[in-house]
Amino acid sequence: MGIAVAIAAQKKNLIIDTDLFSDVDNFTEPVSPDKIRHGGSLLAVNINHHPFIYSTLAASAILAHYGHPKILIGIRRPLTNATFFDCWYFALGEYASKGYAEDPSDPADPVALYQKVLSEAKDGSVTIASIGFLDNLPGLLNSTADSYSPLNGR
Repeated sequence: MGIAVAIAAQKKNLIIDTDLFSDVDNFTEPVSPDKIRHGGSLLAVNINHHPFIYSTLAASAILAHYGHPKILIGIRRPLTNATFFDCWYFALGEYASKGYAEDPSDPADPVALYQKVLSEAKDGSVTIASIGFLDNLPGLLNSTADSYSPLNGR
């Protein structure tokens, strides 16, 4: 019992790497307030797989809704305007929320965002939750030393 309490009391910080394109179910669950527990924090969100121009807008709106308006968002370039096959509902939902927190039109590069956030965190204090595709993690693992850290991605 003592070990379980000690583990639960440890601060757990989270970076979410998710495929926010045709649906949001994978993303909304982990950012809800009851999921960020035990004094931990949501540090960043990276969007993988489809670098869609409205994915950052959607991520910003969802984060603001759940009380995380200052969370940094990363996405690969170039951004596209490709839509999911359900064009009718896409058009209806495209501007559904005015609740985004910051201008999501210039998000960070996902690898640079990983490097920044991880360099600012204590060793072993961050969990990366990759939900969906793994497009951004190889970039992190294959990264070299940078302005944030002399360490490579491994």
